[in-house]
Amino acid sequence: MQEYVLAQAGEGAAWQATMLRFQNVYGPGQSLRNPYTGVLSIFARRLLTGGRLAIFEDGQIARDFVFIDDVVDSLVRAGEHDAPHATIIDIGSGEAATILDTARILMRALGVSDDAYSITGEFRVGDIRHACADIRAARELLGWFPRVSLESGLARLAEWARLEYQSGNL
Repeated sequence: MQEYVLAQAGEGAAWQATMLRFQNVYGPGQSLRNPYTGVLSIFARRLLTGGRLAIFEDGQIARDFVFIDDVVDSLVRAGEHDAPHATIIDIGSGEAATILDTARILMRALGVSDDAYSITGEFRVGDIRHACADIRAARELLGWFPRVSLESGLARLAEWARLEYQSGNL
């Protein structure tokens, strides 16, 4: 609805709006306590406090994870480039990663056994099985592409989360 309102309000106006649709943003600085900040912060907190992960369905749910530094870069570029009014641009890695594979990468980055999980078979009603951004418009209109790989980003998240845990901030 926000995109619709911006598109309608800006029609013929002296300003133009570019709408960026962020995928699953993660990285240092996000809340490790707020369940709405995403699955990776939930996973990091649970692993650092000695828990096991509950992986829904069969673990093959796929998401597009994008590191916060790449998101900031997309915002800067969107502010510097003129795209036609009401242009919608997906911002993500452009690659789907399964929750199970992503969890295992995070476990290794945190120094936790990569079998600290259970496949539960549970699911959330209405959840999407596979979600991946089409980032062609970001490349073409903004000259933007993600620079931080999932492995590198998860290592940086793990390092920061470990410091938060050691500081008693979990």
